[in-house]
Amino acid sequence: MESTAKQRSAIAIMIRQLGLQVYMKEALVEGYSSGRTTSIKELTFDEAGALIGQMKEDLGIEDSPKDKMQRKILSLAHEMGWKTPGGKVDVARVNSWCLKYGTFHKPFRAHHESELPSLVTQFEQVHLHFLNSI
Repeated sequence: MESTAKQRSAIAIMIRQLGLQVYMKEALVEGYSSGRTTSIKELTFDEAGALIGQMKEDLGIEDSPKDKMQRKILSLAHEMGWKTPGGKVDVARVNSWCLKYGTFHKPFRAHHESELPSLVTQFEQVHLHFLNSI
C-alpha cells in the first residue's frame, strides 16, 4: 500500500523542522525504503510510518496516551477489514460499534482518556473473536 498524502506532508514538514538538506533527505528515504527509492512519494505506507515515527522521536514529539489508544482501536478495525471503498478505516462503523456495544455508549472520538483503556480492551476482544473465526 502506498503512503498517504497526509504522511508525505508530515514527512516534508518534519524534514524542514530538522533542517535536512536535499541530499540528507534522499539518504534518509533511501534507508527507510531499503535502497528502493529516494523519493518520499514512492515510500510505502509502512515505510512512511516508520520514517515519521523516527523523525517524531528526533524532534522530541510524543503522542498523547489518548491518541495512542485511539490509533490502536483504528488499527484493529483496519485489520478486521472495517474499511471504506477507498481503503481507509471506516470510522463511521467504529462510531456505530461504540454507540451500540461500547461500555460508555458514545461516539468514538467523544471518549475521554480515562474511558479509552476499557474501550481498547473491549475492542481487542472483538478483534480476537474476529481472528479466531478466520
